[in-house]
Amino acid sequence: MRRQAVLALALLLLAPFAFAKDSTAVKAIDWPEASPVLHFTFGKLQEVGKYKGQKSYTMEVTARSMWPKKIDRADFNLYLFDDNQVRVGEGWISISNLGPGEMTKFPLNVSTLGTPVSMKLEAREMSGELARFSAPKTITTTVYSVPPGASLKVDGQSVGSTPIQVKITVGRHDLEFAKEGFHTGHFVWNVTPNDVSGGMVTYELGGLSYDTVELRDGSTITGDVISIDGAQVVVRVGGELRPYERNRVKRILLGEREAADQPTAATPPK
Repeated sequence: MRRQAVLALALLLLAPFAFAKDSTAVKAIDWPEASPVLHFTFGKLQEVGKYKGQKSYTMEVTARSMWPKKIDRADFNLYLFDDNQVRVGEGWISISNLGPGEMTKFPLNVSTLGTPVSMKLEAREMSGELARFSAPKTITTTVYSVPPGASLKVDGQSVGSTPIQVKITVGRHDLEFAKEGFHTGHFVWNVTPNDVSGGMVTYELGGLSYDTVELRDGSTITGDVISIDGAQVVVRVGGELRPYERNRVKRILLGEREAADQPTAATPPK
């Protein structure tokens, strides 16, 4: 008889509800629905303990192979939902070394404060020919920018401001960084199947696209410095020329520009 190894581990997700009696019904799930490879039967939930309002349950799970070949390994996420389709529990099931037509039975432990009334099985990682059913691999990475606070787009979709943790799939991706006063930057990120979560990406924004005038009161003006003399500094901000008394200016940082980007001459206001 073939040796069958089955591991079932439930992870805790909390929700402020009591457990419902109607969730004790036996449930059956074919995976995948269209052309079943495995048939799962989830038995009645039985309470085995509780602590500070958290209840622990166990259920008997039966998995029967409907695949004409041996299943070397098949990993699944099991999601539990309440009647509002809010996820209140999450489990992990791993099946290995299951031959055609064979059946295996194992306990699954679940801890929850929620009210599970429905469940969903999602492929996590498969071996051999079943790999096509696996969910796309993703990794989680923290993206930084220098300076921080740049808006970040991944493949054209806005995801927030740096530093930020992002989840990304295997493949080639375009990261776009934008921050007022700096040139927009792009970074091509190739994620390989061997990459793992926990790393980081740091991108240094290009030279300032505008000049920065720091005043002695702590405020900062970003724009194009048009003229500087012993009496005043004139800055163009959004098409408007603004004069500042020279003794109010603490520091001026000039951004780098191509010749075409140089500000056109203008007559400063009196």
